[in-house]
Amino acid sequence: MKRWCIVILGVGLAFLIAAEMIAVRQASIAPKRPSSNGNTQFIAVEPNVELEVVDFGGTGRPLVLLAGLGGTAHDFGGFSAKLATKYHVYGITRRGFGLSSAPTSGYGARRLGDDVVAVIDKLRLVRPILVGASVAGEELSSVATFHPNKVGALIYLDAGYHYAVYDPDSSQPAVDAGFAIIAVGSFFEPLIPAILESKRVAVYLGARKFTELHVPVLAIFADPHDLSAKYNDAGQRAKAEALDFERTERQANAFQRRVPAARIVRLPHASHLVWFSNEAEVWNAMNTFVDSLH
Repeated sequence: MKRWCIVILGVGLAFLIAAEMIAVRQASIAPKRPSSNGNTQFIAVEPNVELEVVDFGGTGRPLVLLAGLGGTAHDFGGFSAKLATKYHVYGITRRGFGLSSAPTSGYGARRLGDDVVAVIDKLRLVRPILVGASVAGEELSSVATFHPNKVGALIYLDAGYHYAVYDPDSSQPAVDAGFAIIAVGSFFEPLIPAILESKRVAVYLGARKFTELHVPVLAIFADPHDLSAKYNDAGQRAKAEALDFERTERQANAFQRRVPAARIVRLPHASHLVWFSNEAEVWNAMNTFVDSLH
């Protein structure tokens, strides 16, 4: 029994280390994120769990920003100030990151979505628009699935991937393998001491298969992503972008099948942080979408 415990812990730690290395590598090639200003408060979402919530101002329709993995409410930089010229903009730093509380549990998609709803309720926001970057797509989909009456619409900023909308009818071996790893990792995760656990990995392990969304949706994809910072050789970059285009197109099409009413926007050669690389196009797409809402 003792031997099996050692093996289980070893597998779990290996998984954590591998996932963390991937996360660090991705972060290292991402564009620098400017800081931002705003009025900060801390809102309790559970006993002993408070989230950093930033009010960026504005007097229009409420709009809530959710950053990508490892990010904070400040990651949208000057774009949050620009949004505040038309909307009342808030940003939330998810549990485990930035100045928010870092409890040992609660990193599954359902709980993270419930955290967002708790903030919405505390701020007394009426059907705000949720805007999520990257892995925040799972929080958007969680809120839409379990609390659809709490939001007016969802905007996915290169966030509409398998953790946001899963299409069981499309052939995605890598995605299915990823969910198999998540299932295995979720089983071993409680055996790993909290002091060793990466909050990034905990968020990964908390992903769910969301297959339907019944609120208005805008999904913006970098299709393909700009890989110029990763590949110096033009030939290698072209091959990598072709593969990236194939994978992203597959997911964008799957998203459209699962959410037929969604508005899909593709931005060729955009950064994963699309609001930085393609600010004008993202701004126009968001405004056109919001203006179309009833």
